[in-house]
Amino acid sequence: MNLAQLFAGLDARLPEGAGRVEVRSLAVDSRAVDPGALFAALPGVTADGTRFAAQAAQRGAAAVLSGRPLSSGEAGGLPCVVAGSPRKVFGLAAARFLTPVYDLYRRRIARFQIEAPPANWDGVFTAEEK
Repeated sequence: MNLAQLFAGLDARLPEGAGRVEVRSLAVDSRAVDPGALFAALPGVTADGTRFAAQAAQRGAAAVLSGRPLSSGEAGGLPCVVAGSPRKVFGLAAARFLTPVYDLYRRRIARFQIEAPPANWDGVFTAEEK
């Protein structure tokens, strides 16, 4: 999913040309960033996530979401998506990002039928595809 799809219709401003940047995962902790992740630089109780945007860039993040514009140095050279309410926008974007994953999971689970264990159950379940 690219940034334009992820933030379409949400209260967020994408830098020019950043709409085609592909997002492969989401992260709110810069230490958990995988290559291609959108790093949400959210304000926290003890630290502001914008302080860790450059660290996220070093770990391979594709873009940063912030409540304020970040300089190229602060963002580690990444495109910075700016939202008035970054926590709310991140939640909505995360729901949009994860919906296809959930739908795939739901469809795959629906394909299996698990029967109740017999009285002499040995502790092993087997699933048969319908």
